[in-house]
Order: sequence, then C-alpha cells, then structure tokens
Amino acid sequence: MAQLGSVFLPVVSPRDSAAWYSAVFGLAVSSIQEHAAVLDSPDREFRLTLMGPTSGIATPPGLTWALVPIAVLGAASVGVEAAATGVLQESVPDEVRATILGLNDSIIIAAALIGALAAPALVEVTGGRVVFAVLAVVSLLVAWWARPLAAISRTQTTSVVLVPAAVSTTR
Repeated sequence: MAQLGSVFLPVVSPRDSAAWYSAVFGLAVSSIQEHAAVLDSPDREFRLTLMGPTSGIATPPGLTWALVPIAVLGAASVGVEAAATGVLQESVPDEVRATILGLNDSIIIAAALIGALAAPALVEVTGGRVVFAVLAVVSLLVAWWARPLAAISRTQTTSVVLVPAAVSTTR
C-alpha cells in the first residue's frame, strides 16, 4: 500500500501553526522560518510542511483548502449510505420499508449531530491525535463492512438490468 510521505499545507502563520500542530498532534518541529515550518511525526514516517503567505502560495488557507478533504469524506459517506439504502430496499418488507428508511436517515443525521457536538470536547480531553485515529479506524471499519453490501446491491441491480439486454440480443 502506498504511503503519504509529505504533506504541504498553506497557513497564515507558519510559527503559530507549527506550535499548534506540535501541541495537538505531537509532531516534532524540525525547522521554522518566515515562509514555512517543517514538522515530523515521532516515528519520522511522514513530514508536514506548513507554507506561509511569503512562500509563494497564492491562495490563502481557508474554506477552499478545507473542501478537498470534506469532499473525499462526503464521497465515502455517500457510498456507505447508498449501500445501506440499497440493502434496506432489497431486504425490508414493503409494509415497513418507509419507516425503516426514515429511521436509517434519522440515525445518519443524529450521528452527524452528535459527532459535531462531541468533537470539540473529545479533542480537548483526549487530544486531536486520538480523536483522528479513532475516527480513521471507525471509518475504515464502516467502509469495509459496507463493501459486501454494495456488491450485493450492484449484483442484484445489474442482473435485473442485464437480463432484458441479453434476451434482446439473442436470436
């Protein structure tokens, strides 16, 4: 599996950001200059380079930079939710399907709300590294769990779509 060795992140102040990343994530500050700061993980497996405005980064940090990881997480969430909905639509009896799908959506919304409310307190108590590590493990487990469900849903949908095409092409 490929590993990410170095990450470049635009920041407003490399010095202030380096202090924050070091305190929250336990990264060791290798160097701090006016234009950039370099931090290493304790095991030196990856490096974080914080690029300040004087480094030549034209786009200031902010919402634009935050949208990329948010989009990746959103895409993963949509895949898991679509797999769960597909399985529910196939396996739940017609009489209770609407109720179960509504309950599924309510659980998803409640989980997002609880996560948004709990995250600041959890980061304050346990630290950012612990929270991110737990979230990464949970996300991987959910994605792993949803993989066979997505395959079942695709197989069932594909077989319904392909059968008429196969029939129409035979003589």
